[in-house]
Amino acid sequence: MNTKNKRVIQDFLEQLGICVNFMPLSITLLIFVVASLLAFPNLASARPIKPSDPSRIGGERKPIKPSPFSRSGSRGGGSCTLCDLDGNNHIAPYDQSRLMEILLGSVPTAQELCAGDFDHSGAINGLDIQQWVNQCQLECTVATQESACSDQNLCTTDTCDHVQGCQRETINCPVGQSCASHTGMCVDDLVVAHFNWTPPNQLGGNWGLWNAGGFEGCALVLDSDVSGAPNMFSQALEYNLSLQDQPYCGMWMHLGPYDNQGMPTPFDASSYKTMSFYVKGDLTASFTDKFIVELKNGYSTHPYLVQGITHQWQRYDIPLLAFTGGLDTRALTEFVTAFSHDYTYPPSGKISMDHITLSHRVTDLLIADFQIEWPNNYGGSASNLNNLRGLFGSWNRFPEDLAQSCTESKDGPDALGDSRGHSLRIDYDVDSTGDASCGFWMQTEVDSRDYRYIKFYVKSDGPVVDGVGIELKQEPYSSGFRHYVINGISNQWREVVIPLDYFRPLPSFTQLYQFVVVFEEGLSSNYEDVTPQQGRIYIDHVRLTER
Repeated sequence: MNTKNKRVIQDFLEQLGICVNFMPLSITLLIFVVASLLAFPNLASARPIKPSDPSRIGGERKPIKPSPFSRSGSRGGGSCTLCDLDGNNHIAPYDQSRLMEILLGSVPTAQELCAGDFDHSGAINGLDIQQWVNQCQLECTVATQESACSDQNLCTTDTCDHVQGCQRETINCPVGQSCASHTGMCVDDLVVAHFNWTPPNQLGGNWGLWNAGGFEGCALVLDSDVSGAPNMFSQALEYNLSLQDQPYCGMWMHLGPYDNQGMPTPFDASSYKTMSFYVKGDLTASFTDKFIVELKNGYSTHPYLVQGITHQWQRYDIPLLAFTGGLDTRALTEFVTAFSHDYTYPPSGKISMDHITLSHRVTDLLIADFQIEWPNNYGGSASNLNNLRGLFGSWNRFPEDLAQSCTESKDGPDALGDSRGHSLRIDYDVDSTGDASCGFWMQTEVDSRDYRYIKFYVKSDGPVVDGVGIELKQEPYSSGFRHYVINGISNQWREVVIPLDYFRPLPSFTQLYQFVVVFEEGLSSNYEDVTPQQGRIYIDHVRLTER
């Protein structure tokens, strides 16, 4: 037995609590075989155990005890016995298949070795599933310690917990400050405009009213400050869009002083993460519950739809990544509000805005709530747009097979209980005589480096659904991606939390291009067969979060 193989077996035995100082080969192998059977008792059974089926031991239904080497979320094409932390089918420095041959004398199927939540309790032997996944999926180990957990963000304290994986505590800053990730220091938020005096704003830029095509149904007026303090003000827009066909109006604000050619000086906001402001509607004059804000790079426009306005002041924290269309934060020239006849209802009213700031704070990025309706002049003629104006739809790998299909619609119940809201409904049918594969895709095209998790809510329409695949793609048609499998989807809303570290071992995984849901039957691929073969699930509030 060569030195490398001895080292592998010794590591394996040590993790089982057996101390070996390479005794004679015959004794070592005997101990190794016994230890293998103790660690993987299901190997003695000739029947492979599928993650969607219960294991019956002595006639009693019990979940399989996870091996200390198990990994969750992998199916079919690789072994679940060991942790392939970088997703390259190697466990450094050994090829994964060769390592399995060394350890067990053969390469068993994933179904024979994978543990799972067989009783749909949300736990594996009492351990929360996400913690169990983190034991293998996060790159933190006894050997690497904290160095493997560093996220290069000085605003987090990174530690290694050998049960739950990498742990990151965020530095909390006083009100009005946020932590700069490149220094780890709490710094003041940048005030763009507080509206307590006439132009210019705090960046030296002017602001004023704009009306499209000579329309004169809007006016800028002063209103009370968000703080309620005397002699302080907010900026309000009074509008009446019923005076003319197809009227538009709003407020414009430059983000820097004029240069020598009379153009606003671009402002470099690349070190900032979030734009915040306060908004309220006027209860007496009436008000719309939504309007558009835009950030501009010269003549390039990048919109965000503000929703849920009430008669009370609310703060909106908008990630700069949420301003759609590829905003270049290095050269911001203008901030604009826009009110249009096709999405402003009632058509007359009053909206007040105050205290526009930029901060280093990373805030949740909402990808899709499936209730947003973009106005026509922002691509709203297509109903299948998410909050980032990314298209979405269903797909079918074998369109010639009419026995299988997936369809999507935005008519499900809202996961957060909003009676006016919606969720995504996916109807799937993979009950075919041949291989079947279909699902849902959604464009995101966003830089995910500031975020640690992708989260969403999911529920079924009736029976429990197992084997639903989730993929995150970093480029169109990419095949080099990792897969996550959701089991135990019941008829009650449940939040799914997937660490982006699970996907990020792939090279250059910074751009999250596409979110994909997969239903498969019969294929020898990365997933178990979905059960039941026909069904319906709902998905809602897909978002990226830092914590």
